[in-house]
Amino acid sequence: MKKRGYIFILIGILILLSPLYFILKPKTCETAGCFEAAATECKKAKILVDEAGKSVSEYTIKGEDDENCILEIKVKKISSDYSQSTREKLEGKSMLCKIPSNEFSRMKFEKMGGNLEYCNGPLKEAMYDAVVKKLYSLVVKDMATVLDEIERKL
Repeated sequence: MKKRGYIFILIGILILLSPLYFILKPKTCETAGCFEAAATECKKAKILVDEAGKSVSEYTIKGEDDENCILEIKVKKISSDYSQSTREKLEGKSMLCKIPSNEFSRMKFEKMGGNLEYCNGPLKEAMYDAVVKKLYSLVVKDMATVLDEIERKL
């Protein structure tokens, strides 16, 4: 009898708490306009974005923290056009952006997450790492051209 009582209590608790799931769950948007509308009031929402077939990212508005709106950006998938090491560095990584609410509410979707000064996390670090490596390779490549030119003049 005690076992049956515990099961009924557990089922009752689950029935009472299940509406909270639907209340707290972020709205799933299909368009940038829907996501921007949620951003104007910093309401919880998420959107999955296929960025020109190169990557798939998930943008999630987590809600407000003080005067900031919290935006999470997570890279779900990177195209096989990129190297395995690039995919490993970026896939599954995310960053949290704490953007002032008054600024976030006026942003177009394309600008969200574009200002990395508001963001922190493994995705930001991986992006910076990729940029620094690319710049280094460009500088070294140009350095050889400059040195060749100097040598010819001497």
